[in-house]
Amino acid sequence: MYSAGGNGRAGYVMATDVATGKELWRQRIFKTHIRRKLEEDVQWIFISHLAVDGGNLLVRDEKSRCYTLDLGKHHVRKAACAIEPE
Repeated sequence: MYSAGGNGRAGYVMATDVATGKELWRQRIFKTHIRRKLEEDVQWIFISHLAVDGGNLLVRDEKSRCYTLDLGKHHVRKAACAIEPE
């Protein structure tokens, strides 16, 4: 099972074994650079959507930026958005 997490400063995807609930791996998808002169919490960005597409996980954040995560190699790259927001 795949899930998204993070603290607003970075977005992560985790893979969890459904039977045991044990986290198998975690991969950072993006990092948010916080500007000191602005309130921090209004700059936070979170992952909003995940979708599996073959051997890739498609990831979209709250700013409509999209990424693909190669599930075999855990390689992240920016991508054209293939996930429609709900």
